[in-house]
Amino acid sequence: MWRGIRIFSPKRVILSIVVGFMCPVAFMVTMAVIGVSTGTKPSQNVAMLVAWPRVLWDLLVEDSRSEANRSTGLLFITLCDTIVYGAITYLILTVVSVVRPKTIVLEPPPQPEEIHPAPLNSD
Repeated sequence: MWRGIRIFSPKRVILSIVVGFMCPVAFMVTMAVIGVSTGTKPSQNVAMLVAWPRVLWDLLVEDSRSEANRSTGLLFITLCDTIVYGAITYLILTVVSVVRPKTIVLEPPPQPEEIHPAPLNSD
């Protein structure tokens, strides 16, 4: 079953990184549009789907709320989200490539000139 299946694929890695970055971005944009259109703020629990690395950042850095650490904290959150959602995407793509059978390229049938006809009886 594992014959011919590449676990590491550069295309899969690049796609996973792009999707891993775009999932949190698309989620936050969607939440912002919903918040503006309804006039409400999303709950903290919903925001934690993409803001969970902030808890880690608060634990790692003593003065995480300072102006100097803000850009580094956003970079940390972005990297963590990209790694987690990219890993999930990579796993899904790998499972799909294992489950989905490869398409077999068949050669076209031979041309009529290449087929040797049987000799005709000329009685």
